[in-house]
Amino acid sequence: MIFRRPRTRTIRALNNIYVVNTLTINALTELRTQLRSQTGPKINFEVPVVSGDRIIVARRKTKILRLLDNAIERDLYKQSLISATEVTEDYLAQILTIILKWFPQKLKITAGGVQTERKVDLDMVLEVDDLDELLSRTIEKRLVSISYVSPEQHFGYLEAILSFELPEDVKTDYAEVKATRDLLVHNSGIVNRIYLRKVGEKARASEKDLIPLDDEYFSESIRCMKCLTTYVYSTCLDKYGDV
Repeated sequence: MIFRRPRTRTIRALNNIYVVNTLTINALTELRTQLRSQTGPKINFEVPVVSGDRIIVARRKTKILRLLDNAIERDLYKQSLISATEVTEDYLAQILTIILKWFPQKLKITAGGVQTERKVDLDMVLEVDDLDELLSRTIEKRLVSISYVSPEQHFGYLEAILSFELPEDVKTDYAEVKATRDLLVHNSGIVNRIYLRKVGEKARASEKDLIPLDDEYFSESIRCMKCLTTYVYSTCLDKYGDV
């Protein structure tokens, strides 16, 4: 159950994100059809203002339809992909935390070019109440530090701590999903050299292009994240199930 609960929560969350994304797109598509059939150049909306009250504003129907087009064709996929990636990253952090608490000596591991701090911060020692809290804080700090490394370094560290290798196709596919997520969050979805360096032959666009997002890519990304989650779960269960 130690391994099953995080896996179950993660798969359920990924399914929920996919379902809500699909239902929202369907609802907005229907709304778009309804608005196009309405007469009049403007549509009234109630919006909040700084004072805390609400006022009625009128927007041109053409602009509202453009907003809906953008949401249906790209924006919803963007937000859903970001959320799904965060869910998957949280799952990996949970599993690493479990293993590092069981085997604290693994905190000494340096793998994938990740530089690990071997000394404990004195301020942190003085702040905690016991050794368990100190260990938890140390693990948390370590996991934050590896969240900024390259995909190769991240997977190298993950495999070293878990003591098993991940399928190469799963690693390269997920590295591309994470790199796409980084573009969406930090570079307005515009492909840069960082993305190209991270994904190599998996690149889906050229530098300065807008990274493509559509239903097919989003579906494949969810499948990729489920594959990674399921493989980590099943292998951990086989390797550590009798700990």
